Amino acid sequence: MKRVRTKCLSSLIGLLLFGLSAATVPSPANAAPIQDPSRLSTIPDRIWDVDVRSGLARHTGTYLTLVWDLQEINGVMYVGGDFTKVVAPDGTQHDRSFLAAFDLETGEWIPSFASTISGPIYSLDVTSQGNLVVGGEFAGGVALINPTSGARVAGFDAGLDHSWGHAAVFTVTASGGDIYAGGRFVRGQGLALDNLAKLDASTGQIDPAWLPTVEPVLYQGVMQERIRDIEVDSINGRVYVGGLFGSMNGDPDTDSLAVLSPVDGSTLMAHPNVAYDDRPIVFLYDITLSNGLVRYGGKENFTITVDDNGFARQGDVIYTNNGDHQVIHEGSTTLWIGCHCWKQAFTTTPPHNPFEPTANAIDVNAVFGLDKVTGELIPLTFDLRGAAGAWAIEEDQNGRLWIAGQFTQGGGRKLTGIARFSQTAGPDAEVTACTVTRNGVDAVVDWTNLAAPDAFVIRRAVDGGTTYWRGRADGNTSTFADSDRQASLVYTVESRVGPNRLGEAVVCTEVVGEVDPPTGLRATRVTRERVVLNWTGNAEIEIERDGVIIGTDGDRWYTDRTVGSATTYVYRVRYVGQQTWSDPISVTTL
Repeated sequence: MKRVRTKCLSSLIGLLLFGLSAATVPSPANAAPIQDPSRLSTIPDRIWDVDVRSGLARHTGTYLTLVWDLQEINGVMYVGGDFTKVVAPDGTQHDRSFLAAFDLETGEWIPSFASTISGPIYSLDVTSQGNLVVGGEFAGGVALINPTSGARVAGFDAGLDHSWGHAAVFTVTASGGDIYAGGRFVRGQGLALDNLAKLDASTGQIDPAWLPTVEPVLYQGVMQERIRDIEVDSINGRVYVGGLFGSMNGDPDTDSLAVLSPVDGSTLMAHPNVAYDDRPIVFLYDITLSNGLVRYGGKENFTITVDDNGFARQGDVIYTNNGDHQVIHEGSTTLWIGCHCWKQAFTTTPPHNPFEPTANAIDVNAVFGLDKVTGELIPLTFDLRGAAGAWAIEEDQNGRLWIAGQFTQGGGRKLTGIARFSQTAGPDAEVTACTVTRNGVDAVVDWTNLAAPDAFVIRRAVDGGTTYWRGRADGNTSTFADSDRQASLVYTVESRVGPNRLGEAVVCTEVVGEVDPPTGLRATRVTRERVVLNWTGNAEIEIERDGVIIGTDGDRWYTDRTVGSATTYVYRVRYVGQQTWSDPISVTTL
């Protein structure tokens, strides 16, 4: 889960506490932030991906998710999840399980970063010392990773465990010299724990003074508890904890969201759980902190913003009419929300039925944005398909948006775990018009553009099906010849700048030109009740009798069963969409 504000605070506090130089601290997120999200292409870049779940997850075995979290450090995007393969843009697979590194600019896999973590990873963060901290379902539950080699940092041993199998650490948050961990675990280092622990960021030693208790809640017919997110507010001295639980520290007013002391884990604020639509919130997935505001979302298909003083609701509630809100990311100007929602998002003041969109609804595919100043939804619908949707979002320092989780396709191609969206190339390289002409052999795509980009990308859909890559053309050309098919063809052309940045796709309009009509029209069988026609041609044609079109056919045979006996008829045929008819024939029935 993403903690933009927390990470920056953690790095700053680390500098103050440990006297580190600025060079040893990771660059903060959004060094070149997305100022205008409307400039983002809705088509994902063609970068590396991950695929193939391990089958080792016991705590999240029913989830389809491949990627659970993202973390950027110094020009590298680290990806953690439940996967066993990394996938090249051409579909080639390579073995790499649970944790992988990718070049931030090119999106290429970095094979020299090789982790030995042996189970699913659910959460990533970075310590003030610059190490990658990972939490997941493996021995110990939490580990420190060298961000260059991928090796585990020696001397760090969290030792978290569960009553059955490994601990499942769903969230890790580094703050100064500490790491807060939450999930599903019951012991560690000889201490009885209740799904929460505070660790020394260098050694993993558990703080015995920070032992909050978590009480379960009846959920889906079973008493359950689990921690899904922890956020540290170093300015106000608070630790926010969200998840699935009935109460914390025995306080019944802290169900699903609690505010704890960073010193001893005691409850600091009573009943921060602001309900929506007069219904209690049962299961929170993510929390963010920013400029005196707390945002949280979860199972009930919503995200709420409150102030961090009295938890008074700020602005409208953000709804989707299907799909949990699984991740919230504080971008520079945009609040990004990820979900397994594939319908609509909207904002309104409760009480309101969350399954009934309002007039301001926008179409959503797994992620959507909200302007943090105006509170208005940004009309972007990303080209993603899937089931589990988005579980991690990151605005990188190059002004690109990374979305990860589980998908099935994006941009008309297979896409499984990682999607990245770049800002469009700009008006100088955008295609302004595009046409298609067909000569019976080739489908020729021609376009115009204002300037020469690096290249053009041409894609095609056949008979309204999925859009697939057809080719790449040099940036100095404006035409592309493709093999024709006897079908409805829809082409798009996009300008490409650099290895991944794409402009907006322009749909090419087909120009219907005249071709020679079918030939060899003849009557092969004539009776009192029918006339069987045949011709030479391999496309859909129209059949005319006595000046009236009586049918269409595409297999070179047509039977006219509406004739009368001893009657003469005149037939001719032409290709559908054409003007020129074949030579007519005269047929007299028996």
